[in-house]
Amino acid sequence: MGKKVSASPRELEIIFSCFVRGDSVSKIQEELEYNSYDKRDVRYINEMSREFEACRRVLEIELKKQITPQITKAWEEHFNLMAEIALSLIDNGLSSIMIAKPDKQGDKQPIEYQWGKWEKEQGIDEETMKNILDDNMYAACRRYSPHKVKCFLDHLWAELPNEKREGTDVPFLGREDTNLPSSGDPYKVIDRCRILSERKTFEGLCPVCKVWWDKLDRFFPKTPKALPELSPKL
Repeated sequence: MGKKVSASPRELEIIFSCFVRGDSVSKIQEELEYNSYDKRDVRYINEMSREFEACRRVLEIELKKQITPQITKAWEEHFNLMAEIALSLIDNGLSSIMIAKPDKQGDKQPIEYQWGKWEKEQGIDEETMKNILDDNMYAACRRYSPHKVKCFLDHLWAELPNEKREGTDVPFLGREDTNLPSSGDPYKVIDRCRILSERKTFEGLCPVCKVWWDKLDRFFPKTPKALPELSPKL
């Protein structure tokens, strides 16, 4: 049997494009024939798959060296801004709110809250907490812009998936997807904002995060699911 002729650059481009799409061996053979190339057997395609993986890993390393630091730095700056917004929402004393009387099992009495010791430990009800949150939200929209506050809320809802959004709407923004909890527990929002302002990492993807995530996914896609099928079967 004669030696197989090496693939031309165009043929390699077709084969590698099939690998990226996750095409099966039979699909790759069909694609080659459609473009007037030899069908190529399974052994040859397996060899090409190993070469493709080696090339992909080298390119991925080089791209990460150039792209990842830029995105990581921008993402860190974005998270720092989100943490700053979280802190602004618990301004005017909300950061010191604490539970004065926890809800005991079987106790039908509502949970009681109070200001921290710096506010003389005076009691505060949920309605007052909601009103202060409203005022802080309005101030945040004016200070940071409604778009940036909306980005923060996308992260906040990812942190509090079970909280209702009915009620108070964010100034300058639509009511539907930017509300703070009204019928829910405002203390949960306050407590979560305290954590986020210190943690400076966030769940979920806001519109800004999604751009960076899509860029990383485009440059560093997961290994195509079909590639394991191309493992040598000698």
